Amino acid sequence: MQMKRSLIAMIGVLAATSLVHADDKALAIAEIQAALAQNQRSNTCSIITTGSLRVNNKVDEFRIEIFLDAGTKTVPPQLMIREFLGPENGQLSQVAATWVQDEILYAYSFRGNVYSATPFGAQTRSASQTPIDSLLQKLNATTRSQVVHLVKFLGDTYTRNANSWRPWQPTATFDEGLFVLETGNRTEQFYYGINDPDLDIVGDEWLSTLTYFKRETLMGELRTTKWSAAIYPGSLPNDAGTFSFRLPAGAKLIQPGR
Repeated sequence: MQMKRSLIAMIGVLAATSLVHADDKALAIAEIQAALAQNQRSNTCSIITTGSLRVNNKVDEFRIEIFLDAGTKTVPPQLMIREFLGPENGQLSQVAATWVQDEILYAYSFRGNVYSATPFGAQTRSASQTPIDSLLQKLNATTRSQVVHLVKFLGDTYTRNANSWRPWQPTATFDEGLFVLETGNRTEQFYYGINDPDLDIVGDEWLSTLTYFKRETLMGELRTTKWSAAIYPGSLPNDAGTFSFRLPAGAKLIQPGR
């Protein structure tokens, strides 16, 4: 009888703990939704990401720059993604560029001097899609590596209602500010940082940082990825070349687009 009571008490404690964690997760989601709604008030943004990938004892550093003007229903969006990798001789070298010109999404790789060109204009999208919807859909299908997470954030900001936001993995748990997913030999963590410009004003918070960590074992190799992205809504470089890129001589089209 005593053991039965102890088990019942233990179950009650575990249930209460789970409820607290569930409440914490629900509160965090609501706070992120409210902050994301503020980001959506800006039609432009810059995202600067720095991080590293460690495979066993070899470390590569990277930097990703994203500049976006989401445009309107009648004005096409503008985009530039620059990817850098290294270090070589103490420097990061640009390895890829992705940009938009005449409603075509271009993606160029410095390694091999090759590029793809994917239309996203009116002839390729449904009647209900806006230009930014179509662009981000194409971008999501063609990007790779860590850019995928950043493109998802752009989609959350410019193509979806903030109140529908959910963590990148529905089964992720929430612990001490982190969304955590553990499956087999993989651990992922995602942190959403919120900036509160004035503590006396309710509703002025906005999403200002994304921080990511992943550890996994693939083919016997331990891979650790970590990065932090700073988000600047309403901010773009004052540079005429922000959204333009000139293909180098001899660049080869490897995928004509659809």
